[in-house]
Amino acid sequence: MKKFRLLLSLSLVAITAIPNSLAATPTVESLKTLLKVTKVKQLHDSMMAQVYAGADETNAMIAQQFELSGDALEAFNEAMDTTYGMLKEKTHYEMMEDIYILSYSEILTQEEVDGLIAFYSTPAGQALVNKMPLIMQKNMIRTQEYLQPVMEEVQKKTDELLQSMFPLE
Repeated sequence: MKKFRLLLSLSLVAITAIPNSLAATPTVESLKTLLKVTKVKQLHDSMMAQVYAGADETNAMIAQQFELSGDALEAFNEAMDTTYGMLKEKTHYEMMEDIYILSYSEILTQEEVDGLIAFYSTPAGQALVNKMPLIMQKNMIRTQEYLQPVMEEVQKKTDELLQSMFPLE
């Protein structure tokens, strides 16, 4: 009886897995359409601009922390410009689009892609796409506000730990 139940369970699992394995893989053309109607290029470009702006701020803090000036500051800035130039060359949207397409094609079926294209082509879908950056921005601000007391507590505990490990004489 136990063998029968096990066999029945395995058969049911196999039968329910068949539809997913037989589902059509989305075409590259349909995925490009989905990327277009969801404005992934604009999102990518905006995200990369934020990454580079953050990196510029970090570099300025590093230069200030190490009191770089004159030739040292110029060399540091030149090295950072070269590094970011290499990254920008490799991460612009046209270079990354194939990665997005591959990821989407591994996860979504053609039926799902068609449904998403249909939705995002509607006024409601475009409203969501257009408003999503603002929604994400508000979520980031609210998350930071929410976590501020936690971060203060973490900083306090870290300071206490460091003080106990390395007491000032």
